[in-house]
Amino acid sequence: MLKGAGCLLLLGAAGAVQLNLMGEHRRELELLAGLEAALERMAETVRLERMPMPGLIERLSRSGAEVVRPFFACVLVGMKRGGSLETAWKAAVEELHPAAQVRELLLELHLDGDEETVVAQLCHAAQGVERCRTEKRRQRREKEKLSASLSFSAAALAILLLI
Repeated sequence: MLKGAGCLLLLGAAGAVQLNLMGEHRRELELLAGLEAALERMAETVRLERMPMPGLIERLSRSGAEVVRPFFACVLVGMKRGGSLETAWKAAVEELHPAAQVRELLLELHLDGDEETVVAQLCHAAQGVERCRTEKRRQRREKEKLSASLSFSAAALAILLLI
């Protein structure tokens, strides 16, 4: 009876590890999708409305995708403390902890400059985030299969050792 309960606990732990991993992948993909949409929206707004960047950052901190609102709020707080847009942007990127490729894209952005340059950089960054998201989605399936087989194999081995 006790061994059976132990076996069930081990299988449950393996399942919990798998669910946790799937949740992390889902959150990462949501963040990448939100960043991509925000960068595209920034490019469109700069091009069509000619809105200054501080106003755009403020708008995105209130009405952007829910997963990226904290990022833009962090940029806004940094700017309100007297920092430049670029300094506040870089500090917010460091707090966001995105994938390495996306981190580099975001850190390379120079949001102060002429309209054409800013729009081109935002579009380039949005495309880079989209490529990263596509790659992560492809890798997700492979990692989930591998982690599931490892988790349940380890649980099965522990169960065999228990018995």
